[in-house]
Amino acid sequence: PNSISIKERKIRTEKYLWKKPKGQLHNCTCCNFHIDHSKCCLCGNPMLPTATNICLQCLSSSADVTEGISTEGIIESCSQCNRTLGPPWQICPPESKELMGLCLRKVKGLEKVKVVDSEFVWTEAHSKRTKIRIKVQREVHNKQILESTVMVEFIQKNLQCDECKKTWTPNKWEAIVHLRQKVCSKQTLLFLEQLILTHGMHKKVNNIREMPDGLDFCFTSKIFATEFVAFVQSQMICKLKQSKKYISSDRSSYIYEYVYTFSVELPHVSRGDLVVIPPKLQRELGGTSSLCLVLKVASLIILFDPVKVKVHAIDGNRYWSHELLPICTRSQLTEYLVTEISPMRGGNAEYTFAELTLKRPNDSAREFKAKSHLGKVLKLDDKVLVYDLSVITNGELEVKKSPQLNIVVVKKSYQNKEKKGKLKLKRLDKEKIPGKKESKWQIEKEEKEYEEFAHDLEEELAMEQERAVVNSKTVEETTEEASNVEEEKAKPKHSKKSKKAKRKQQKRKEKYENNAEDELRIRELSKLEPEAEEDSPETKPKNTFAAIADDSGSEEDNSNN
Repeated sequence: PNSISIKERKIRTEKYLWKKPKGQLHNCTCCNFHIDHSKCCLCGNPMLPTATNICLQCLSSSADVTEGISTEGIIESCSQCNRTLGPPWQICPPESKELMGLCLRKVKGLEKVKVVDSEFVWTEAHSKRTKIRIKVQREVHNKQILESTVMVEFIQKNLQCDECKKTWTPNKWEAIVHLRQKVCSKQTLLFLEQLILTHGMHKKVNNIREMPDGLDFCFTSKIFATEFVAFVQSQMICKLKQSKKYISSDRSSYIYEYVYTFSVELPHVSRGDLVVIPPKLQRELGGTSSLCLVLKVASLIILFDPVKVKVHAIDGNRYWSHELLPICTRSQLTEYLVTEISPMRGGNAEYTFAELTLKRPNDSAREFKAKSHLGKVLKLDDKVLVYDLSVITNGELEVKKSPQLNIVVVKKSYQNKEKKGKLKLKRLDKEKIPGKKESKWQIEKEEKEYEEFAHDLEEELAMEQERAVVNSKTVEETTEEASNVEEEKAKPKHSKKSKKAKRKQQKRKEKYENNAEDELRIRELSKLEPEAEEDSPETKPKNTFAAIADDSGSEEDNSNN
């Protein structure tokens, strides 16, 4: 107030003044007088003057920033799929951004304060506790801001999500996929099983049942089933049929429930089978022989013609229009010994053709000849698995067999060599048919097929390594040839002369020699002419030298032209 005198102002300020240190001046709240420091009105400690005239310690003790903030909470998580309830159910790994956001949403009272920072506090994994330290700011007493930390503890509680509940209740699925293959050996089904595991397509499956001709995959949603079917179609040739069955409906809300079934049929052929090709397909493929070997079953079926030594690829439409059937299977393979290898023309990066001479291990006197696709892999004294058509008895085989074809080489044998450790492959968790007991021979057959499949995978890895070595050698040879060609091109052109250039040089030399001989003859004739006749102008004949020179010049011009 302006009415107060200077003396009264000094008296009032002396009550709040302490020893005046040098520094910035501040205005008093009551009289607007410049002062340096003041004392707290509660504790009397020196402080910088503020609107409340209370120090920070007294403010923090009188006002609680964390008032109304909850320090405990519950996190509900599914023990089967490891998802947490937000809602909705979502994947939240420990100490992640997703889990931090979920915990902050569950803390009550954070709407009234400002969250500056938050962090996880370490807890033991088996304790089922998650702790969070939150730094908070709040405005108290005339726009004074205070800051403090809060520790919030969450207890993990186990629940089952809706999808996991359906897995434990019987017959609670919306879509089913019947995967079937009518073949003696289950090599393609085992290969497809490994593809499903590597690509993670088994994670959304509700239940897997083992059937005699294949597998049944149950799904809680039709979308998951269509994704699975699309994956199988991308990896294998298959035939698809769809159907749906009405279960119930709610007409007031227009909700209808159906059960969807997808039947997927795989080709009736497996790798290493000898197949009969119908005459119509022979014409489409360019005149192949009636018997072919199956090299690969995937998105394309690759066939090898052992008579004409060609490789053919068949797509799904062509296969299902003709339906190739096997005439010889793996159970009819016999072992032979390789004595000679002579390479043949043709082939590609994966297969190279060769003509082999084979012997039976017991009968060394008799020799057999066969054409194979394993030129890169085979060496002398290797053992080979073969279809011996002279021994196999089959009525259809005798009709279709050509006289040139007696032996069909299938693959290289690694049985007598040192085996590496068996591959440890993952398997799908399958349910067997309820109420059906399997006999011992069926269990032994399944175990034997699985061991053969693992052994075949090891053989493929060994063959790929051998092919890689051969391909690296061929690449080195081609690079050397290319470098030699470049060196030859870099040489000067006069170092190599073609035959035409040499002929042109010879003709030029001959013309030059003929012209020199003509000049010598002209000079001799000019010396022999008489001098008297030169004086008489009337009887003076034409100068023979000039005439002959003119004639010779004309001849030279003609010869040059």
